[in-house]
Amino acid sequence: MAPLATQPVPVPLRPLTMGEVLDGAFETIRIAPGLILGLSAAVVVPTQLVLTVLDRDLLDGNAARYLLARPWRYLVDSGSGEGDPQALAVWLVLVFGLTVPAVCAVGIGRVLSAWYAGSAIDARPAGVEMVRRTWVVLLTAPVRAIGSLLIGLPLVFLLLTGPVIGIERSGPLEALRRSWTLVQRRFGSALGFYLVSAFLVLVLTATLNLVPLLFGQLFLGDARWILMVTSSIAVSVGLTAFVAAGTCLLYLDSRVRVEGLDLELLLVDQWPETRS
Repeated sequence: MAPLATQPVPVPLRPLTMGEVLDGAFETIRIAPGLILGLSAAVVVPTQLVLTVLDRDLLDGNAARYLLARPWRYLVDSGSGEGDPQALAVWLVLVFGLTVPAVCAVGIGRVLSAWYAGSAIDARPAGVEMVRRTWVVLLTAPVRAIGSLLIGLPLVFLLLTGPVIGIERSGPLEALRRSWTLVQRRFGSALGFYLVSAFLVLVLTATLNLVPLLFGQLFLGDARWILMVTSSIAVSVGLTAFVAAGTCLLYLDSRVRVEGLDLELLLVDQWPETRS
């Protein structure tokens, strides 16, 4: 099915394959790189700076090791009232790591919903929507954080929380329920995107940060951390935009397959009087 209007869209609104979802995520960035990467940077840059300080000062640069070793111990410690700063830092890293892509998906979801409705959109309304809906994403973060520790499977069911919040303007409980319902009907696609995108992020993060790491080790000495932080933030901005865009397209694909969203929009496009 052809796009409903002349506004460029990353992929036609129809049932998508996994490759089309991934290609569409890159195409979303290509269509409006300043807009999409700008929305990502608005979330990633301040959060990444905070996480860098936490990782360096409290976790000795080993946040991933702490999360993978005994995460439930840090959950118990952080809730025991003992005030363990490492426990608090580990959970802030985890919650922030889950919140950033979801908040970015709110803004990109707003952009994609406008594009598929045939309208252009600039950064202001999308950015305002991100700011307004951040509190909703934050309220869902503890549930998704716990889900991420249960071998990640419950987290897959909550993968579409960000797009639901951004596009449907749902509250926290409704967003979690809605995501669970959509993914339940298309679990294989959601799990495939979750695994493939996680693999791509790991590979690209290591690859793209390798040159700055080697350059800093060879030529910058103790000042290499400045280059490394800058490189890490730049890579995170791009990859967060990619994951958020892909998640939004997976949400649209789920609605097309489960609810006939493409036919609904075509009906409105052909007969505007049917718009509610």
